[in-house]
Amino acid sequence: MPRKKAIHTTGEALEFKQELEAKQEELKRLQEVDKKIRQRLKVARRKGRELEDEVKTIPASIVVRAESKTLELIRSSKK
Repeated sequence: MPRKKAIHTTGEALEFKQELEAKQEELKRLQEVDKKIRQRLKVARRKGRELEDEVKTIPASIVVRAESKTLELIRSSKK
């Protein structure tokens, strides 16, 4: 970690203050981005759970028929 420099002049103090304000603005911007990402992730997780629930309600007979049709198509395409 870099050592902190002592502020000797008013110019250095103003420069330090400007740097601090710039970093605070950047922090605020990054926090907003983080908040938006977390919201999107929350929505995506909820949608994922809804899709999982939908998949669980598909009757097994339909899934088996779809798999056998897929295998049939694969075999016929190889000929």
